[in-house]
Amino acid sequence: MGKNRQRKFMQRRAQSGAVDPRPIPERVAPVIHPREEVPPAPKPEPVPDFIQRMQRELEDLSGKILKLEEFFDSEEYESVESAEKQLIAFQYGSMLQYRSALSQRLTIHKQNQEAS
Repeated sequence: MGKNRQRKFMQRRAQSGAVDPRPIPERVAPVIHPREEVPPAPKPEPVPDFIQRMQRELEDLSGKILKLEEFFDSEEYESVESAEKQLIAFQYGSMLQYRSALSQRLTIHKQNQEAS
């Protein structure tokens, strides 16, 4: 539909009360600005070695916990003596606490790094 034809159509609709009677705004050509140079984004600070070591330790520990949980569901675990089962359960609980402590330490260091 051409501009004039569309405008007349809209005016007739406006007179009938079907649409808002305000005039149709003319298209405005976009303002083109010369391309401004955008400074490069700052490079993230490198992760300190001790944090990388803690992250690796957390991943390794999580893998060992998963293997131990799988062992609990195995037939081999059923054949282990009661005293050793108690020690394995103690070891499992200690591993969970260690993982929790590592995770909390990493969270604290990441928050401190983001704040600085």
